[in-house]
Amino acid sequence: MLALSSRLLDELNLAEAAKAEAEWTPDLVPSQLVNAYAAANVEAVVDYVSEKGRTSLETAPADVIAASKWQYGRRPVAFLPLTERVLYRAVVATLADDLPFVPRGKEAYRSFQRRALIAQGATHVVTTDLANFYSSIPTDRLVSELVDRTGRWEPVEWLRDFWLHAADGSNGLPQVSQPSDLVAESYADELHRRLLRRNVRAWRWADDFRFAATSANDAYAALEIFDEEARKLGLTVNERKTRTQTIAEYGKSLDAGAERLQKITKEVAADLTDFNPYDDSIITPSEAQVQEGAAEAILEYWRKEKSTGQGRLDLLAQMELASLLRHSLSILEVLARPSAIEHCADILQSDPQLTPQVVRYLAALSEAEQGGVRSAARYIIENIPLNRWQRLWFLDLYSQANLAPVYDREVAIPWIESNLTDTSEVLRSSAVWALSMNWTLTQDQWNLVTGSATSLGTPWLSAGLLNSSGPIDQRDTLLSSDKLARGVYNWTKTWDPFPPPF
Repeated sequence: MLALSSRLLDELNLAEAAKAEAEWTPDLVPSQLVNAYAAANVEAVVDYVSEKGRTSLETAPADVIAASKWQYGRRPVAFLPLTERVLYRAVVATLADDLPFVPRGKEAYRSFQRRALIAQGATHVVTTDLANFYSSIPTDRLVSELVDRTGRWEPVEWLRDFWLHAADGSNGLPQVSQPSDLVAESYADELHRRLLRRNVRAWRWADDFRFAATSANDAYAALEIFDEEARKLGLTVNERKTRTQTIAEYGKSLDAGAERLQKITKEVAADLTDFNPYDDSIITPSEAQVQEGAAEAILEYWRKEKSTGQGRLDLLAQMELASLLRHSLSILEVLARPSAIEHCADILQSDPQLTPQVVRYLAALSEAEQGGVRSAARYIIENIPLNRWQRLWFLDLYSQANLAPVYDREVAIPWIESNLTDTSEVLRSSAVWALSMNWTLTQDQWNLVTGSATSLGTPWLSAGLLNSSGPIDQRDTLLSSDKLARGVYNWTKTWDPFPPPF
């Protein structure tokens, strides 16, 4: 039961929450189609959410898909309907002034990483974090922490119901959510304060911790205290990501990636610099040429390491290589260069956590290099066993107006259709939208998914009617029963994302 009292609902800034939710682009998953509608129709979304907020939101628990993390482990990503996401963001915003402020951005993160290096008398640094932090936070303890901090029982009680609903009665917060990030800071901050009270020199970034120690024994003692205090809060130390290094080793690990990138960039710039014998002038390359050359050099470096076996690299070297590869893909995406297309399948097999970067790169090239992108995508879906999270990304790719896999009826279209019966509603609904974007969605397929749809999937399904007539009775039932679905349907009719290929 997620209805809000009139008093609490009147306090919420739904317009600000709806705008922020529509504009937020998560790194880990594709943005939901309904976000684009919300960005263009904030007022209509606010009216809809306000109406729903005054009643009981009887929706299903979050649809959870596990995203791949580097080398090992998975991160459960919770997909929630737009209404719940807007209300969640708006309610948390009423508490924000009393929650810990944490600076964000690359510079703030670099500062966090280096704090232990300048700690007086430190000889060792401990790097560690919490295992499954968001999923492990005990709801009751978090509620008590938030009430103590804010003195606001009513919004916190609504949040308790929301979290229990989203997690189907279990503990934990929905991941890949800015409101969850803000609230989780309070719980991690409590752990941090307990460490400081026990004289552990600790610094924190979200659930990542660094300890400065005066000896190896001091580092071991700090870890003992960390484990003890974490368990008191219902949390667990991530042993696989815990390591102790000397100050010199830790500093070297921080600088290794940047130094290698700088070295590669300088070498490329030197190679591209030329001499004009006619006027004795030096021809210097442009910044774009240097960046492209560095990105391609990284790909070559990665390819050589892969061919000789990455098993010979230590853990830090493997992390450095993955970071460089991410940088290379980002540069080539911005410059729209096809250099990495032939490597995409191998990248997914060796570094599946880079799936978002691979798909975004292919999407950026889908117009200029449609043939190469289509061939790469076809090879990937035909030869690589993709998990649900990766399939979601490729469904998003196949929804791009420039890709048009309709011409690949032998592999691409059947692969999209295979997702129509998945147990994940997000996958089923995304498959409907991908088929619609390629003018192959049938009435039976639309009916198959619509029959089990909740408010999470209906925006995709209503938009899917764009390129499919759909059975009139089913269509009218959907559109007449849900104002948001009707709004998305009418909005989609106003744009022409992909002309029919006939």
